Amino acid sequence: MRLIDADALEEIVQTDLRSNPHEDRRARAIHQAEYIHFLDIIRRAPTITPPPDDPLTPEQLRYMSGEPVWITGEKFHPRWDLIRRTTPSGMSTYTLGFLSWRDLGRTWLPCRSRK
Repeated sequence: MRLIDADALEEIVQTDLRSNPHEDRRARAIHQAEYIHFLDIIRRAPTITPPPDDPLTPEQLRYMSGEPVWITGEKFHPRWDLIRRTTPSGMSTYTLGFLSWRDLGRTWLPCRSRK
């Protein structure tokens, strides 16, 4: 699931609503009705509480193959990386290579989002 900024989306929709390109009055009215309906849907959408941003555990990481993880460490710049696979001794990522479980929390730290 991707969390979005509903306020920013509403601003974009409001701007598009004001810049209605239709010359035909009927098309203009339909266009405005669709935008107003979409704004109503945005305003009624449930609010989602993001998951806690505690560092991920080896057990959580084992089930995240192919998912993005924010990784920080002493020997590389913080960055997003995709988990390729996990093994009993560590985790393989696409750009960072192999990270040892015993170094988790000492030389590298994985999180669900950027801190």
